[in-house]
Amino acid sequence: MPSTVRETILSNLDTRLKTILTTGGYSTNLGNYVISWQTDPTPLEELNPAEVEYRDADVDSADDLLGTHRHKMKITLEVRAAGSTPIATLRSMEADLHKAIGVEAAGAAPARWGGVALLTEPGRTSMRAEQAAQVAAGLTFEFYITYRTLAWDAFTAA
Repeated sequence: MPSTVRETILSNLDTRLKTILTTGGYSTNLGNYVISWQTDPTPLEELNPAEVEYRDADVDSADDLLGTHRHKMKITLEVRAAGSTPIATLRSMEADLHKAIGVEAAGAAPARWGGVALLTEPGRTSMRAEQAAQVAAGLTFEFYITYRTLAWDAFTAA
């Protein structure tokens, strides 16, 4: 079955997040634990040293050029870290996320997110300690990917 443009972007996002490894020039190994749409939070005792969950809950769409629709998809990354210095670890992970997403954002339009995205824009980032003893912490990292499809055709990029 063919993929929608949205699914193509998300597949490329999953692949890009999995490249976040120290062997690939990043500060962390966040790419070892990439999750899509986890419905229940990971219990503290089962938390990986670091994990990232991605969601694509919101897309704003509008008429664009003749016969096309322009879509702006909000991507939310929930990053969790456990250990003795989770806040410092989260800061390194945030830098790694900027670097990884920047690879896609900086490319020429045809190369972005599998060749179907027009633009990648930064959004809001917020950090929180999830335990009083600060043995776990979380980071919400948001950004936007804009893409275009034929009008009422989610499968064809325009």
